[in-house]
Amino acid sequence: SNMTIAELTHTISAGSSNTTSFIIPSHCVVSAVTARVSQDLVTDGATSWKVGVPGASGRYGSSYGLALNSYAVGLTGQPQAYYADTEILIEPASGDFVSGEIKLAVHLLTISPPDAVYPPS
Repeated sequence: SNMTIAELTHTISAGSSNTTSFIIPSHCVVSAVTARVSQDLVTDGATSWKVGVPGASGRYGSSYGLALNSYAVGLTGQPQAYYADTEILIEPASGDFVSGEIKLAVHLLTISPPDAVYPPS
């Protein structure tokens, strides 16, 4: 087992939601997803944003700020296992994103089997 952090900087594209490239690796347990706004988030009417994964919108929190250095700390309420590479889903509270940038970090536990066994020589 190995505790690690997978990080990604995501440039916001215009629209009602953004999905990152894969950041949660297959066969891990996620304890938290954290984020920091690295360029102001510009929206068409939204006053906050939320973080989740496809199929679980807002799993890692909502009502996060739009200004530079606003941050998100989304703890997992119970161990959350992922069995396939998974994207992060970022959504404005309402309306659309226009632009901005967010640094994301997934705090996770990877699981490895015991070392291979070789027959005696």
